[in-house]
Amino acid sequence: MGETVTLKCVIESLSGWTYKWYKGSSRTPVSERNTFTIIGAAASHKGQYWCQGERRDRSIASQPSGTITLDVKELPLATLTVEPQSPVFIGETVTLKCVIESLSGWTYKWYEGSSRTPVSEGNTFTINGATESHKGQYWCQGERRDRPTASQPSGKTTLDVKELPLATLTIEPQSPVFTGETVTLKCVIESLSGWTYKWYKGSSRTPVSEGNTFTIIGAAASHKGQYWCQGERRDRPTSSQPSGKTTLDVKDPADIVFLMDGSGSVRAKQFLVMKTFVKNVTRSLLKFNTAFAFAQYSKATSIHVAFHQFQRTGWENQLDSIKQRGDGPTYTADAVRTVVKDLFDSSAGARPDAHRILIVLTDGESFDASSYPSVMALADEKHITRYAIGIGSAFNSKSAQDELRRIASSPDHVFRVDDVEALNNIIGRLEKSIQMSVSSHWTQT
Repeated sequence: MGETVTLKCVIESLSGWTYKWYKGSSRTPVSERNTFTIIGAAASHKGQYWCQGERRDRSIASQPSGTITLDVKELPLATLTVEPQSPVFIGETVTLKCVIESLSGWTYKWYEGSSRTPVSEGNTFTINGATESHKGQYWCQGERRDRPTASQPSGKTTLDVKELPLATLTIEPQSPVFTGETVTLKCVIESLSGWTYKWYKGSSRTPVSEGNTFTIIGAAASHKGQYWCQGERRDRPTSSQPSGKTTLDVKDPADIVFLMDGSGSVRAKQFLVMKTFVKNVTRSLLKFNTAFAFAQYSKATSIHVAFHQFQRTGWENQLDSIKQRGDGPTYTADAVRTVVKDLFDSSAGARPDAHRILIVLTDGESFDASSYPSVMALADEKHITRYAIGIGSAFNSKSAQDELRRIASSPDHVFRVDDVEALNNIIGRLEKSIQMSVSSHWTQT
């Protein structure tokens, strides 16, 4: 089929012949030339053909030629196979094969869509690492030097390239976690079944765990890093897309002491506002692995709640029950010394692996400022991060401001407010500073 067939009629004797072509027993000519050309032979052209000459001058005709039987056959059919069957998944290798069973000497060309420009040649067309750009209809056709010079084109196969199923990772609790906590990471793939799961850390391709759940018991600094998971299965697709990476930050716990000024210069209402400020800061930091202790000072120091006495569900009542001392002047250095020695100690429930934070609230200069050098040296030995909050107009003077800087472990740990009512205005900055200083400590460790 499709070939061009040329039939010729010749009468050797005489001249002036005209020719007519007939098919079968019909006396109706199918052509009137000595050459009868069939372009694009089809099944309808099958049959017996014969010709006869005629002359005008004597109104005679030649003997009819013998008949020739024209048999029109189908071109050999190219057969296409694809492995694996569509749909395929991104990254898979796809192999298309073209076979023509009859005859030999075939060469093969591959086409995509309606284009007549080959995308590949050879009986096998391999797509390594399929992507969405490979989606489309593919077909093949054979060619050869001898007749028939071409095969029928194969049927078209549609290649659909799909995204691999996505692994989804969840972590509980959310990062950051704290030293000693249990961390549970889960990997889920919603589509298909038969998945096994592997866990990876960083860029390593060596699994750190297998199973849909990866549990870290007793988180430590060595567990810090980026984690991700991926599914594998026996059937196609043999792997999932990797999950997104989650960063696990393991941080030390923090022990925080609030040292409140309860001296006689602080009015009762001001002391209540001061306690409300302490409540607000405590509440915001309680979500971390923090423990708190509460103390107040005037001419002496009172420890109201030590770390081991702090109640995570009843701490507000503990704070509410603190009564103002209201006696005498302010001995800030002595109060800091007491807290450093008696609260930041294991006997008071201080944790050895916790970052230590002291927040001092004061409404005026101390009466024992000369003791600061030795007291702050003691605090430095215990690696205590200190914040100084000056309340009121007393801290307009340079000497009072210098005292705040001596209490604080860093210049940016100094806060000043005009009155106790303004304490709430610094909560956000104080919380951010505490978190930054603790993060710095964690980085160093």
